[in-house]
Amino acid sequence: MLVYYGNIQCISARELIDGGYITESCYRNWVNRGRIKVVRRGGGAAGNCALVALNSLPTECLERVKEDNPGGTEQALRHWILSNYVLDQAAVAFFLDWASHSSSNRATDELARKYAVNASVLNTCIKLYNRSNDYRKLMGEKYNWDMMATTIETLREDFGHDLPASTLRFRKKVKEYKQDPTAFKGHVGDVSTVIRVALTGRTNTPDLHAILALLGQETAQARLNAALAHYKEEYHG
Repeated sequence: MLVYYGNIQCISARELIDGGYITESCYRNWVNRGRIKVVRRGGGAAGNCALVALNSLPTECLERVKEDNPGGTEQALRHWILSNYVLDQAAVAFFLDWASHSSSNRATDELARKYAVNASVLNTCIKLYNRSNDYRKLMGEKYNWDMMATTIETLREDFGHDLPASTLRFRKKVKEYKQDPTAFKGHVGDVSTVIRVALTGRTNTPDLHAILALLGQETAQARLNAALAHYKEEYHG
């Protein structure tokens, strides 16, 4: 059974030995020579078993482990997405404001949050696409859209998105979003004015990137959170 320790996919030393992949003497030899990476030592008060980084195993051994754990890649992709997903708080603030001022019966808080979640999920997919080293570790040389679409579908309940389930439609949605993000509800291009106001209290400011760089992540995040709290209190009691 493959497990995660932090963001690293691992296999226990006990499973490597008991599963017949290597002998105990071979394991100790590889550890001493630095041929494999032990990310968590065994023993201690909790009696933990040592964990070995999966990708540090020699090729032949790694291939045997993967063959015996066919769902490992999908698990790794799911874990990566869950670890890298970030809800765009500025988009949430914008659409809550939009819902409170809209005359449409469809403009609910629930729909506003869904718009922001959809964009955030797509951002995560694009982040992986742009990190070639990461996706090659997960998928090989080619970005596997079928696997991505299936994984996103299984995370529908976790995120609450309503993105298309079919690979073709999902891939088209990502492509459209990449080509023209400002046309997609929930992207930062739609909420730049709201972000400016939240960060500076003004609608006309210098370049937004420069403002963020000047304020720093901690201050900027604090101001955005304060703005979100204000919107909620002002419009939703």
